Amino acid sequence: MKKIFAVVAAAAFLLSISACGVDVGTVSGADGTTSDVILSSAPGEESQAGEESQAPSKDPEEVEKDVDDSLTGLCTFLAQNGGVDGDPVDMAADFIGAKSGVQYRFSYEGSNNVTVELYEFDLDNLSDEAQAVLNSVQQNGSFTVIGQEVTDAYLSESGKYMMIYRDTQTNEKNELHKKEIVELFQGFKA
Repeated sequence: MKKIFAVVAAAAFLLSISACGVDVGTVSGADGTTSDVILSSAPGEESQAGEESQAPSKDPEEVEKDVDDSLTGLCTFLAQNGGVDGDPVDMAADFIGAKSGVQYRFSYEGSNNVTVELYEFDLDNLSDEAQAVLNSVQQNGSFTVIGQEVTDAYLSESGKYMMIYRDTQTNEKNELHKKEIVELFQGFKA
């Protein structure tokens, strides 16, 4: 009986720590304050602390030719070129008028220090909210959601995709890596 109780208690514990939750993103207010905004509907798996994104295995142009012009294709393209790592978490993309969105959290020269959000927009069916977000990102590299400013936002050259790239490490190597990934992202299916 004690063994059965122990197994049931262990199973309940495992279920409780893996239960569904929400993901919270940090945004900066116009007054310099930061606050958390709920952005996704399910928790994701992060890369193990200390792991870094994989180095490119193919030429970026070859990889780009092999993937679809979709959010899934963009994710594959960035993953194969060292831009994202781990499993993506679905984001509440309709919050900003996007068609779909995902978030990656991983380590690069730090411990779970990089967060990359990727969104796909349907350019033929943009809501007023989506158009306002895209215009703001194009002009300022940021946009406002629930009265909070989201910074470090980038648009692809096609205008179909948006990326938010945050890295808590600000050393030269990390800044260079961010710049390389932003350039890869912006040129995707241009």
